[in-house]
Amino acid sequence: MAAPRKAKVVKPDFSTDGPRVASWLETYCRHTKGTQFAGKPLVLEPWQREYVNELFRLDSDGKRCYASSLLLLPRKNGKSTLAAGLALYMLCADGEMSPEVYLAANSKEQAGAVFRQMKDIVQTGPLMDWITPMRAHLEAPDCLGLARVVSADAKLQHGTNPSTAVLDELWAAKSMELLEAFESGTSAREQPLTIIISTVGHEKESPLGDLHRAAYAKPDELRETRNDGFLTIVRDLEAGFLWWLYGPPMDSDGRYSVELDDPIVWEKSNPASWVTREVLQKQRDKPSLRLSEFQRFAVNAWSEAEDFWIPQGSWDACRDGFQPIEDGARITLGVDLGLKRDRSSVVICRRRQTEDGVYHFDAVAKVWDPPEDKNLTFDINVIRTFIQDCALKFNIERIALDPWRLEETGNYLYDSLQLEVIRFDMGWARTAPATERLYDGICSARIHHDGDPVFAAHVAAGKTTTNERGQSRLTKRKVSNPIDALVALLMAYDECAKAGSIYDDRELLIL
Repeated sequence: MAAPRKAKVVKPDFSTDGPRVASWLETYCRHTKGTQFAGKPLVLEPWQREYVNELFRLDSDGKRCYASSLLLLPRKNGKSTLAAGLALYMLCADGEMSPEVYLAANSKEQAGAVFRQMKDIVQTGPLMDWITPMRAHLEAPDCLGLARVVSADAKLQHGTNPSTAVLDELWAAKSMELLEAFESGTSAREQPLTIIISTVGHEKESPLGDLHRAAYAKPDELRETRNDGFLTIVRDLEAGFLWWLYGPPMDSDGRYSVELDDPIVWEKSNPASWVTREVLQKQRDKPSLRLSEFQRFAVNAWSEAEDFWIPQGSWDACRDGFQPIEDGARITLGVDLGLKRDRSSVVICRRRQTEDGVYHFDAVAKVWDPPEDKNLTFDINVIRTFIQDCALKFNIERIALDPWRLEETGNYLYDSLQLEVIRFDMGWARTAPATERLYDGICSARIHHDGDPVFAAHVAAGKTTTNERGQSRLTKRKVSNPIDALVALLMAYDECAKAGSIYDDRELLIL
């Protein structure tokens, strides 16, 4: 592509078809975009050549070691161009008879971006001798090959027989169903290949987040870091899966160990020679681009939601200073019940006073998924048993719950366990000031948590809505994203912070 800027190619010390694949790409593929590159041969960048060498690593029998790969890096580094070239190679030069190459993404429009690039490469170079571009697909007559865009609906892809699948921007996917449909369909192929290309997203509790965490859960001997930790390579030869992850280095708890707004961090996260510090600085200075979006697109750093209700990084910062809640501690519980589709959650909150006289709060969440059978309701006795266990282990100061659907449970807890139960109505008068207090508690880092990713996902799924009086309260960003642990935290923290203070305005017990 352009002259190397940041790295020299590490010569492979293993058997690989990578050099042959790279030579094919550079011989038969042309750039199709930009005044600087359009029409020029697709000369691979050093990082691309190293990735291709690893992707086409061979075992002792001369077969490919990997059937699947995740390539994760910031935008505008050439991953779509590389994916288009590799898809063309797999269509007509891999030696597969009747290859079927499928291009997919969360939307058909997004998947079409790689397809259009493939089509443009064919029409502007020597591949016209082997590949016939049609309106909605490509044909390779000599090997009976076919390449086309498919719907993101996984149900429609069962029954296909892909030799190659390219999944673009997995961060937007809501489930693994499409990937699973393709990988289950490759069983009839001797050397199938699935290539996933993406930047990171907003939500770590997602299909891409699961794959990302899986890389760091692998044994150390399978993981290699390069470029001062800004490139993580995980080789799971047994499973046939390759991770190739560019972005800021992370610690064992999943937190970034560098300052994300450092230009050196920006530059190291982008392996392409044309993505210079000057280019990145211009992006960073755009008033229309949020900091969180710059860090996600240009640095490949996970960010909270665009309309996150608290400042970026504030919830993650609350992991510092967490102290486990010991047996016998005085605690407050917040209880949120979901019967069919929503989760159910109980948050335990403990108040403690520091040496300087300031109250701090430690919070942990227990979350239950809804019943798999949509015709069933959640068994409320599960929550009752959990609270009973808490009563044996801790000194429960009070329990805050929404009386809707929980009034009977409140009466039970009060009558049988003699626990103080507080009504926490979800109207504006109650939730608006509680939301403000919770916001202050998080932003001042007086609330601490244990880093539970499910708890973090529920907090990240919240946003605030404002009424005509200018009051704000918590609600969901999306109907599909649960915030039950956040609601339970809202109740638990509000009651825990008020207990015993001059602001104690407790309501009547549920009787």
